[in-house]
Amino acid sequence: MGRKDQWINASILLNNSFAISNMERHKVAGGQIEKARLSNVRFLNRIRSSAAIRFDYFNRFMVSLKEDVSEAGLREQLKEYLRNLLSLVDMI
Repeated sequence: MGRKDQWINASILLNNSFAISNMERHKVAGGQIEKARLSNVRFLNRIRSSAAIRFDYFNRFMVSLKEDVSEAGLREQLKEYLRNLLSLVDMI
């Protein structure tokens, strides 16, 4: 798999994580969130399992984001997120 494909798959995983975690944060009920989760499972089953398991990290990260965070706290969160993103791209 080429580097471009790795970034595309990482982008899909992050977009799915953002959408699903946003639904969870806003307590979207019913078929929409289940439809998104099933679609995401199909995607995760097509990429390397070492990368697929990272979805949970990104999902938890986004669901638990605080709205009122200091600049230093945000900087640390973004560094952690970026480290995990770069690691994910290498796993895919």
